[in-house]
Amino acid sequence: MKYMRSILPVILVLVMSAPAGAELKAEDIIIVFNRNMAESRSVSKYYSKKRGVPPKNIVGVNVSTSESMGRREYEKKLLPHVRPAIEKLKAEGRNPAVLLVYGIPLKIKEWGKKKEEETFKKLAAARVREYQELMLRMIMEVETLIGDKNNTTPATVEEAIKRGDRTTKEALSFIKTPSAGKKDREKKMKVASIIFRLTGFSSVAREIERKQAGMGRKDMDITEIDGIVKWNAILERQLNEVSFYGIFPENAGQVATAIRITRGIMGELIFWDNLLKKGDDEMNSSSVDSELTMVMAGPYQLNRWLGNPLNKIYDSLPGIEQFREKVVMVGRLDGPTAKSARRLVDDALEVEKKGLKGTFYIDARGLKGKDSYGRYDSHLYALYDRVKRKSKMKTVFNDEEGLFPPDCCKDAALYVGWYSLGKYVDSFDWVKGAVAFHVASSEASTLRKKGSQVWVKRMLEEGVAASIGPVSEPYLDSFPLPHIFFPLLMTGKHSLMEAYYQSTPYLSWRQLIIGDPLYRPFKGEPAIPLN
Repeated sequence: MKYMRSILPVILVLVMSAPAGAELKAEDIIIVFNRNMAESRSVSKYYSKKRGVPPKNIVGVNVSTSESMGRREYEKKLLPHVRPAIEKLKAEGRNPAVLLVYGIPLKIKEWGKKKEEETFKKLAAARVREYQELMLRMIMEVETLIGDKNNTTPATVEEAIKRGDRTTKEALSFIKTPSAGKKDREKKMKVASIIFRLTGFSSVAREIERKQAGMGRKDMDITEIDGIVKWNAILERQLNEVSFYGIFPENAGQVATAIRITRGIMGELIFWDNLLKKGDDEMNSSSVDSELTMVMAGPYQLNRWLGNPLNKIYDSLPGIEQFREKVVMVGRLDGPTAKSARRLVDDALEVEKKGLKGTFYIDARGLKGKDSYGRYDSHLYALYDRVKRKSKMKTVFNDEEGLFPPDCCKDAALYVGWYSLGKYVDSFDWVKGAVAFHVASSEASTLRKKGSQVWVKRMLEEGVAASIGPVSEPYLDSFPLPHIFFPLLMTGKHSLMEAYYQSTPYLSWRQLIIGDPLYRPFKGEPAIPLN
């Protein structure tokens, strides 16, 4: 399993309050089937009848019968039929969600760079050279003024940024020392001017906010509050759009300008350097499901992933609703056969009447490091701790390096664990309605290939009612956060689809969820309180 950190992070506050928005209902669901497969149509009608989805919400598309499709096919044969159906429901005041059924391809294949992207990459390379040289000249000027001579030349952008950070800290300490006359004050003013250009509005805004916290708003100069902090907040909100829509040639200049103002020349250098690195590999394949969530978003970055504004970690982000309203939740009713796809809704309806009973199995690896692997393992520990404190559901926790041995997990109702790449371990006796996912790199790369042992396919074959997985290497950070997903599902207040989208980090990427989107296994008997 590979991992990669998000390039443009925002300050997030994790809260457990329910996000704004109406509860997902059958009337909100648009069912999409493949006209080139009779069984695909039959699954769409079956779900419509079982869940009461209006027949007018069923959309047929003429797409490939294989498990993958090209970008052009996606844009020409899928989007033009799905988008109008979404717009129609929105006009009726509904909150549409899309359900792809058996027969719709899983994956959008890699596609080559366009000519304008090559030009964009050359622009980014030129900007990196320009701003690295400019930043170095400014740093050296500051170092001369504060008496910190350094004649070395950083070889990389990373080295230049480290030197800039170090010099900035030393310069701020210099500015705060008592002045020894007019010349000293003038020198400090010059140093402050350069640092302001290097680091931007945001550093000044943070300093003002610290003052506010210390002396109270009534003691602050209102021009400072309104003129700097508020303008900085406005620009930072604009930069949040980058997390949700990404960077593309049309908006790069605007974003770079906002970054220059808020984060200075150092920030803009990082911005262009990130763009240059993002062009080193295409990484533009995705699951059809995750890509389709952006159908109403307008222009957005196709290379790599985008932040998911529906995720609960953004609940406290100012203005988040403007991003959330442009995202469409997309799920999938699928399996190795049409019959297995229909079983998912049958199991969901039956279990909702009596409640999901059984054991929750959590398979951590005992990793304690601060790297990506240790962080994900800590989510499993957090999940176990929450379930143990808040729920009476029987839970078995394993934090040994090895997985649960074969045939040891009886009455398995819920499961999350890792890591066995493309090789299902038959440890479980699944109860009807079980919800499970395994963290590994390719576990939804196929649902139909005979003999494949990928976890999602095999768990569906063994009787699981819902699962999550990637169609190709997704990087570890992209998996749903288990300590959010499962507790939300266990409250009985959130459907399978809602719990997934409140816990999955990225869109326009490689994960997907399979199961009845309306499934609420704890609807009648919550296993965890809402708060």
